[in-house]
Amino acid sequence: MTKSLTVLWDWLTECDPTLRLRPREAALLKQKRLHCTSFETAKAFARICAGQIALFDGPLVRVVDSPGDPEQLRRSLLNGLKHGFPRKTRARTQVGRRRNRRYLKLPELVERWETGKSILSVTDLHIRGTRFEQVIDTAPLSNFNVLCNDSEFATEFIDKIEMMTMVVSARGNVTDSHTDDCDGTNHCFVGRKIWLAWDRLEGQKRGLQDTTRDDIYDQARFDMATYLSLPSAKWFIVKPGETLFLPGSFAHKVITLEPYIGVGSFNVTLPGALGTLSRWHLHGTTDVHRKDLLEKITSAIIRRVLLLRGASRKSREAWGLAYMQRAVAQWRRRQPDEAKQRLLSDTGFRSFIDVAGESESHAPEAV
Repeated sequence: MTKSLTVLWDWLTECDPTLRLRPREAALLKQKRLHCTSFETAKAFARICAGQIALFDGPLVRVVDSPGDPEQLRRSLLNGLKHGFPRKTRARTQVGRRRNRRYLKLPELVERWETGKSILSVTDLHIRGTRFEQVIDTAPLSNFNVLCNDSEFATEFIDKIEMMTMVVSARGNVTDSHTDDCDGTNHCFVGRKIWLAWDRLEGQKRGLQDTTRDDIYDQARFDMATYLSLPSAKWFIVKPGETLFLPGSFAHKVITLEPYIGVGSFNVTLPGALGTLSRWHLHGTTDVHRKDLLEKITSAIIRRVLLLRGASRKSREAWGLAYMQRAVAQWRRRQPDEAKQRLLSDTGFRSFIDVAGESESHAPEAV
């Protein structure tokens, strides 16, 4: 292991002792690293379709009044945090090594972040419908999201599952192992974070815990030897200008390396729709446990597919329609019969498969 990686992991272990690495595991750690690649929409859709983690340099997410100036970018974001929300807004904040929960006024949150005297993290400061939404052009992270582009779904259910939120954290903050129901994106503006991710079900079989799924008293059970033994395990560092695409099937533990500001979102996409719906039906969900909500999401996906039938080729490509069709074609050939029967017993899922698979002949080859 290189000296820089050794120094990094020694510091990480001080933040979270479960990350302790034995010397013989160093080579495997290097093999598990995921590196950033240049962003292309087709590459992103192919990774989403395959249920794979992807880290891209891009897409460009613009912040007003800060063209190419990192310091102005930082000031614009901090000013937006202080003044872009209703005055009484308080951010649910994880504070300190013990990860206590407090509700901080936004000016106090910004002051603590700037001074660097507090270990803290905010991950659910929602920006939809606030003045702050005008500070960031979130279109590159939203244009392919079925949920926030469906008027029927947005009107009634948007706050219950889809989100666009600011992510703010201080050096040394640890976010314990957890999973999210939806696929997600995380775009970094300022700072760096290190992520350790693995397939939740694969980790569960080996004894790794998840704070959103397991009964945890203090900290989720985790150790590096088990983590590194998982075929799905990947770790990576997200830096300014980079965007993470993370499937909802992956558990993750996150540590802030440098004071961080970013934006995160949950989404349902056409390339990932089959994987998302299958996972929810077969393995359960923490947020979409209401049947009417799952039905609404399925209906929104179907509506988008039907709208695209008469759309231009450019529109179909922008939504990744062909990748969804390829996923359905592969599902028909490869899904075990027992799981297929369970899924098709649900009326909504069966309707999705029928609609999504009608144009499978136009699906692209694997990228």
